[in-house]
This record gives sequence, C-alpha cells and structure tokens, in this order.
Amino acid sequence: MTLNVSSYDTLTRGISGQLTALRSDLPGFMKGFGDLSKASLAPGALSEKTKELIAMGGGPSLMYSASAMAAFAEFTKASEIRS
Repeated sequence: MTLNVSSYDTLTRGISGQLTALRSDLPGFMKGFGDLSKASLAPGALSEKTKELIAMGGGPSLMYSASAMAAFAEFTKASEIRS
C-alpha cells in the first residue's frame, strides 16, 4: 500500500479524527486496547523498547482499522445517495 501524502500534519489530523470516531463507536474495545498496551509495557523481563519492537503491529493495525471504518462510512453514504 502506497500513501500519497502531501502533508503529514494533515494525515495525522485525519487519523486522529478517525480514531475519535472509533473511540466513540467502540469505547469498550478502545479501553481494552489501551489497557492491553499499558499492561504489555509494564516492567518485566524485556525492556520497553524491545516490547515496542515486538508489538509494532498493534498501533498501525489500529490506525488502518480507523481508516477502513472511515472508508466504509464514506462508501455507504455514497451508495445511499445513489439509491
């Protein structure tokens, strides 16, 4: 997947907006994700940096899910307008 981004500030603000909607629509899921993140970064046998490297899919996966939900909403709205 290639991103054509002219402004990373715009991209970041867009993702933040999508995550706001995700938090609103699925508060229990987002709380669970946050709790899991906090628990996984707690002190233990591995350093926090090592844990971050192991868990890199978590954050990006959440960002893509927010974008996927925004795309679904956009396509649904367009479909309803055409109907």
